[in-house]
Amino acid sequence: MSFELMKKRIMQSGTTLYNEQIKDAQDILKYGFYDDVSYNPNIVSYNSNNEIPIKIYDQKFSASYGVTAKYLTMHNNFIELGQLLYDNKKKNIGCA
Repeated sequence: MSFELMKKRIMQSGTTLYNEQIKDAQDILKYGFYDDVSYNPNIVSYNSNNEIPIKIYDQKFSASYGVTAKYLTMHNNFIELGQLLYDNKKKNIGCA
């Protein structure tokens, strides 16, 4: 997207360049979120059936930390530090 087009959008929406860039980033994330190969549809909150839309990637194993992974959720789905997550397919528990 060109800068001139971005300025025209800002004039119509009445927001700042910063807010437009945040909105664009959120829209890009939402557009391809469920089609990504790292999307895992089997994750729920532990002891509940609340599905959590999440991408899990960069899984590693180390002797000191065990299995670690990075994750990404949509901006309106919060995962709190220490929240237990359950994978219905693998039948295992993880901690955020």
